[in-house]
Amino acid sequence: MNEIILDQLKQVCGAPDSAARFIDPLNKYTAQYDINTHSRLCGFIGQVSEESAAFGKCLEDITDTQADRMYGKRKDLGNTQPGDGARFKGRGLIQITGRNGYRDASMHLYKDLRLLTNPELLEQPDGAVQSACWYWFNRGLNSVMDVPLNYQFKVKVNGKPEVFTTYQWVTEKINGGQNGYTTRLKFFNKAQEIFPKDPAIAPTPQIKSK
Repeated sequence: MNEIILDQLKQVCGAPDSAARFIDPLNKYTAQYDINTHSRLCGFIGQVSEESAAFGKCLEDITDTQADRMYGKRKDLGNTQPGDGARFKGRGLIQITGRNGYRDASMHLYKDLRLLTNPELLEQPDGAVQSACWYWFNRGLNSVMDVPLNYQFKVKVNGKPEVFTTYQWVTEKINGGQNGYTTRLKFFNKAQEIFPKDPAIAPTPQIKSK
């Protein structure tokens, strides 16, 4: 793939000049995590553009008070200690959330548990981008973006059968719902116009619904 440049992010989502700090990490980590085809890259950029409020208008999702109220008692996120909701609120280009999420990201990114004591590392460009690329790769989203966009994923969500098109399924696996889907799709479609296609890479479609 051709390298990502700031002007492309500006055209896709109105990213500010300060988004330049993400360019080098984006080029480094999209390559490292195989986000290396037109469809994969555009899908990723569409999602992180919405998740990060256009690359840096916010790299943490809510205030400490709101986070403690929303996440403080979420044992499913691993939040078992007082203050965990605020300490491990959403950070990074994809909002890593909860003690479990920070622990898993820390072990992959750093091979230790430093994010549990210094979660603000995910607000730094390198950590913000690498954690997002890791999350995308770890959820099998490269494979999802390799299938046709009108493919229907028939899955169970909370025990109930659901049908998602490709980008809806990507959104579900990132957001746990369809919050902001219209914006994510708009950014994805714009990215498809802005980012040049690379005909040299043609992956074999792989369908993973879970």
